[in-house]
Amino acid sequence: VGLYERALRYEPGDAAALTGLAGLLVSRFDGRLAEAMGLLRRAVAANPGSAEARRALAGLLVDIGVRLKTAGLPEDAFVLYVEALGTDPGYDSAYYNIAVAHADAGRPDVALEFYGKA
Repeated sequence: VGLYERALRYEPGDAAALTGLAGLLVSRFDGRLAEAMGLLRRAVAANPGSAEARRALAGLLVDIGVRLKTAGLPEDAFVLYVEALGTDPGYDSAYYNIAVAHADAGRPDVALEFYGKA
């Protein structure tokens, strides 16, 4: 973590360092998901063409969305799934979770549409 933080002091917009630090924060499971999300948003903003940063942000958005759904907040989860899809349109897990959300909400025809894209 310290090396990434040091690198970011010299180059605050370095998408690779931002993405790497965010990945470490997520893997540590110490409640720093919001900080990791902020770093990944900065990485995407600094380098919009970075597929790695976009995929990492989409993955984190879906992960947090699943946690929210499990906590009984499906509407909040849905918002994050949609944001994940907008961040990385090829992220299959976002399509899948949007499909599940539609199925849970009683919209099986819409759910099937998204299952087909997952």
